[in-house]
Amino acid sequence: MNYGGDDMIQREQLLDYIKYRRFRQTLLCRDDVDIQHIIDPSVLTKLYFAVSARVTHESQGIVYTNMNGVAVVAHTSLERAILDVLSAHYPLALSIENIFEKIRPILLAEQGLRVEQSTREDVRDVVVHLLMADMVEYHAVQLSVADLSFLEENIHEYRPKASVYARLQAQSQPEITTIRHSDVVLTDPLARLILLSATGEHTISVLALMIERLLETTPMVLPKEYDHLPLAIDKLLHVLRKLIVLGLLERNRDYKGA
Repeated sequence: MNYGGDDMIQREQLLDYIKYRRFRQTLLCRDDVDIQHIIDPSVLTKLYFAVSARVTHESQGIVYTNMNGVAVVAHTSLERAILDVLSAHYPLALSIENIFEKIRPILLAEQGLRVEQSTREDVRDVVVHLLMADMVEYHAVQLSVADLSFLEENIHEYRPKASVYARLQAQSQPEITTIRHSDVVLTDPLARLILLSATGEHTISVLALMIERLLETTPMVLPKEYDHLPLAIDKLLHVLRKLIVLGLLERNRDYKGA
């Protein structure tokens, strides 16, 4: 397909129609900047990558599908290990080095597969492939759980707030629009419940009491990630971290610490 010829703007507009992109982001540069439209793989070592993907088909190759419906076939153990590691850590983003270190135990467990056969360059090349396929998202800054320590420190002050539109979507559909104007699929029932309750009126401590009562009275099958979080406040903090990183919570204007 070569619609638009050499006109990059026409090609990008065509892709917007094909992908049903509802919001376009433009990076403005000075006119003396040499813009490179071909990805230099070495640049990827400075970025962080994230994806939430699940296996959706296995009959003719293992197919992973992300939250936006993009699907790729994982042909090798390395590709599967990278997608599994990124999905296990989502919504946190990992660097190429982070990914390489975390897949080493997985590759070691593969019978007859030596870690030395897969290098950092191999990991980088797979990430480039996933990036070009719109399978993974990239970030310039790595947000860690430590960056969200203000939640524990201000449970009586911070009032989580989701947008009115996000809360409206959460009532009837799995796709939720983030504050970055992208869509994520929220299948976690507790996360959806907390998102609906994040009106900006209640502090974390009050929300924890509300969630505790709801969990006692409402049957709910929770993902395994909650197994090590027995208390309602721990579950709530875990979900709030996830919602913040996903871009589903706004910064509360009445609280300056966040």
